[in-house]
Amino acid sequence: MLISDVFQFAREGRVWTGVFALSQMARLADVLARRTGEVQVVLSGSVDERDQAQLALSLSAELVLSCSRCLQELPWPLQVQTCLRPVPAGHPVEQEELLDDDHDVIEVDGGLDVQALAEDEILLALPLMARHEQCTPPQMREAADETSPFAVLAGLRKS
Repeated sequence: MLISDVFQFAREGRVWTGVFALSQMARLADVLARRTGEVQVVLSGSVDERDQAQLALSLSAELVLSCSRCLQELPWPLQVQTCLRPVPAGHPVEQEELLDDDHDVIEVDGGLDVQALAEDEILLALPLMARHEQCTPPQMREAADETSPFAVLAGLRKS
């Protein structure tokens, strides 16, 4: 889905609701254990008190990640609510506005690809190290019968 004029979209207070298949989001391929399912997207446009465009983005999905400890599948519910302020490409943005926690500034050159925006926000929302609350790491196999490679090297050194 491409919004050709995001600023008009916001001024008119439009709302776009849709669904994207996770299998169509190529950048998620490396971080998801399974790429089945879909993400629900709601994008609402408005203007703030300074008459600047803003977008409210809501995402929800049931993702399946890999636990970084036991390497098994980990269901992970995704709920994202964010406010974005689009600015034209090359438009200067004040430092204070970049530090404002109420919204994130995004540069828009031409249209806005809603699927790419949703994928960006999903990637930002994912945990660095997904883990089950209760899981045990894979166990090391017992190496009592094996000779240490360092012992073999020590034996060669003595010869």
